[in-house]
Amino acid sequence: MRIKVEELIERSTKFIESAIAEAMWEGSVSVDDPKTSARQIFSYVLGLLLQARLRNDLNVLRDLQPTVINMVGAKQRVPSDFALSA
Repeated sequence: MRIKVEELIERSTKFIESAIAEAMWEGSVSVDDPKTSARQIFSYVLGLLLQARLRNDLNVLRDLQPTVINMVGAKQRVPSDFALSA
C-alpha cells in the first residue's frame, strides 16, 4: 500500500510540476523551482483536504485557490469554474 501511495504522490506532483513549468514558459507565474513548488502545493492541498474531511466542513477550502495562486506568484488572476458558495 505504501508503494501505491508513493506512486500517487509522485504522479500528482509531476502533474502539478508540469502545469507550473508550462505556466512559467507562458510567463504567467514566477517560481524558482517548479519541482519544489509542486511539492509545496501538493502538501498544502493535501493538508487542507484532510482538515476539511476531519472537520466535515468545505469552508476550510475557501482560501485554496487564492493561496495557491499566491504560492506560484501568478501575474494575473485566472477565472475559475471552481468556487465555493457561502
